[in-house]
Amino acid sequence: MLPGYHLLKDTVSDTIVYQGFHNLDVCFKTRREHFRIGKANFNYLKQINMIETQQTISLIIGCGHLGSRVLSELESKGIQAWATSRKQVNAELIKNPETHLLLDINNRETWKNLLPLTTAEIDVYFLLPPSQIELACLQDFVTLLGIWKIRRLVMSSSTVVYGSQSRLVDADSEVNIDTDRAERQYSIEQNIRSSGIELKIVRLAGLYASDRIIGKQAILDGQTLSGKGDSWLNLIHTTDAANLLIEVMASETASSIEMGSDGNPVRRANYYGDLADHYSREPPVFRNEETERGEGRRCDNSITVERTAWRAAITDYRKGWLI
Repeated sequence: MLPGYHLLKDTVSDTIVYQGFHNLDVCFKTRREHFRIGKANFNYLKQINMIETQQTISLIIGCGHLGSRVLSELESKGIQAWATSRKQVNAELIKNPETHLLLDINNRETWKNLLPLTTAEIDVYFLLPPSQIELACLQDFVTLLGIWKIRRLVMSSSTVVYGSQSRLVDADSEVNIDTDRAERQYSIEQNIRSSGIELKIVRLAGLYASDRIIGKQAILDGQTLSGKGDSWLNLIHTTDAANLLIEVMASETASSIEMGSDGNPVRRANYYGDLADHYSREPPVFRNEETERGEGRRCDNSITVERTAWRAAITDYRKGWLI
């Protein structure tokens, strides 16, 4: 634990919650700098009162395409969740704006918005895409998480860490870091694992939904597609991915690493052919570049299905395009 972190935690719980001071400056150290949290205000105290009525709260870090689905599914199950996003506009996705927090983990100034949560036991869904994470900031943010009362952290990752070679992979397969993208994703996994928090990683295949159809724009524009038509494509509908994350959070039998896919790898030629038919466009044309990757990985979700109560509800991407 870094010097000063205990002061942040104790001062918030003792001074603000029990004595009700409205003007508290809190300061703590990271490895690189002193960082001033800021002043508590009425809204802050109101948020703390909301939190104290709940034994365990759910927090979604990254309420974007996937996070908004997780939020919706939690709310449908009667579970109130707090959610963060980098921009205020994302509050439109959240029914209760009082439980929406602005957070950019690359901007330490926004970390102060998490102060109300330091008094509660928390289930954390860490759903930020790698493109939104600066590794230089991540380690300090992970250290900050380490002082919270986090019951469990479930992180969304990607099957890209299994590599691009031709093979059948499941949640227990060894990683094969063969691209820069895979290296970055795996580095983020390891950074968060270093927190010491109970961590469950869910490696997801290609996410899609009616508002995010993979390859749609390329087909509409009549583009020549990179790669080969006989390569494999692995998919999971965003709603199924959200429910898997929620199930892993609740499960006592889930492993530390699980995989999310619909269990039906599809040849890219078949997928893009169906997509062209769906939008009444010409059949797709592939560049068919020569590569060493072969046909690519095929994702098998059977081990994850056995270890959890989760099942993919949408196994036909053509139906998933409408949901």
